[in-house]
Amino acid sequence: MGGDIEQADATLTQRRAELEDLKLQVEGDIRKVYFDLEAATSEVEVAQRNARVAKETLDLTRRRVEAGVADSVELVQSQEALAGAELDYINSVFSHNVAKLSLARSLGRAAENLPKFLKHAMKHTCQRYSRSGLRP
Repeated sequence: MGGDIEQADATLTQRRAELEDLKLQVEGDIRKVYFDLEAATSEVEVAQRNARVAKETLDLTRRRVEAGVADSVELVQSQEALAGAELDYINSVFSHNVAKLSLARSLGRAAENLPKFLKHAMKHTCQRYSRSGLRP
């Protein structure tokens, strides 16, 4: 019977060590996903600024065309730059939402947060796109 107790104690010690290892792994995973979310947030901010600059550049180019000091090629280039900046913004919002869902999944709450994240993502993307000022 003494051997059974020693075996049970050894198994318990092993299981406690495995639990501690798992806790550390989960903590590390959550930290990584959190840092990914912070990086994605920064990317959204940069993309917003870039889109704003591209919009201002397009507006200035339109004025220059109207004043006769720029041609349609410059206007098309400015429009393309704005379209690229808007696409970068949309992609950054998507990446940001994926990072939020990854964090929620790591925290065990992905299923309950998915509808909220998707609703916010669509609203945010649609608002931004409607304000882009792109004209044919």
